[in-house]
Amino acid sequence: MTGEDVVIGWSATADLVVPLGPGVGVAMAGHGAPGGPGIGRIGHTRVGWLPGEDIDAAVRLARPGAARGAVVAVVASPPEVSVHPDWTAAALALGVAFQARDPQRRELVMSASAPVPPDRWVRVPHLVTISTGAQSRDRVVWELLPGRVANERTAAGLLPEAAVRAQIEQYLHALLELRARLRTGQITNTVEYDLAALMRGEALTMPAVYRHVNDILALLAPDAQLAGPDLRAGPHNRTT
Repeated sequence: MTGEDVVIGWSATADLVVPLGPGVGVAMAGHGAPGGPGIGRIGHTRVGWLPGEDIDAAVRLARPGAARGAVVAVVASPPEVSVHPDWTAAALALGVAFQARDPQRRELVMSASAPVPPDRWVRVPHLVTISTGAQSRDRVVWELLPGRVANERTAAGLLPEAAVRAQIEQYLHALLELRARLRTGQITNTVEYDLAALMRGEALTMPAVYRHVNDILALLAPDAQLAGPDLRAGPHNRTT
């Protein structure tokens, strides 16, 4: 899992004009039309737009051989976030950044909002910072993984078990708030002080959450049952 520390700046998305309304953005390299009207570029990667399409269409487009040219990333913009085109642009930029860091990635599907995964797919959140000029905002951007890939990453210690991920999802809003406060130094209460001490200067990312999951859940929900064995030890202590 990579990219949580990516700060998506205005320069990464300024060449995109994402239309209002739900749809799917398709980032492609090489030859061939990206499908639908073009909405701009991310670096040398062209982006097309399929209005009205949904997450199922995004999954189909992401499969190798689904379209001419090389599909770099596919991003769904559901109705609930389609009034925020900058969120969709940020998800596209993040998907392109992921692919640039790991050219072997396939079936890279992102969503600007929490998607309902198709059958045999799972959703994984990423915490990112979107910077537009003097303003920075922290957002959750979602990645969809084929179940087999998620199982491989869980076996390798790169993802916690599904039950743990579901528990973490309940606190994503709180994690975004804490990420912003740690980033800006606006620490005002005991939970934030304790979290800052736990992170020791490290940014609050999803890999960091996975490594410290029991400690973080204990801070956010001290009366809740913890997620399971201490995930700070063993394979979950790896970084990506």
